Amino acid sequence: MSDDLRSIWDEEALPEGAPPEKEKPATPERPPDPLPGTGTLDEIAAPKAARNRAWERRHPTASYRGIPPALNDAVREVAGELGVSRDEVMHAFLAYSLDLYTAGSLVLTPQPGPQRMTLFPPGEWTGWRVN
Repeated sequence: MSDDLRSIWDEEALPEGAPPEKEKPATPERPPDPLPGTGTLDEIAAPKAARNRAWERRHPTASYRGIPPALNDAVREVAGELGVSRDEVMHAFLAYSLDLYTAGSLVLTPQPGPQRMTLFPPGEWTGWRVN
């Protein structure tokens, strides 16, 4: 390698007449912690043990966006009247609705929306009818 292309990272000997390199100072020892028991950042931010997620694997959940608060309140009321969970009420309503849809009794009519088709265009409450 020629001297004019020599990188500062190369460990070759310096060319004749070049000023000598300064010695690197020794790395100082780490001073003691100012507060006992605080430890280093690595000790403070040590990763936690992974949580046991067995319950979540045995009990998968489903949630849906865009449910109006009034609809949630109505489901809560029905669940309270029957003395069952909201999940069971939603399970019954979904199963019943799917049965009606499959039988052709529940007709869903999607409308164009801003990004995709929707059953709830702005200003209208429903996109379905029962035959």
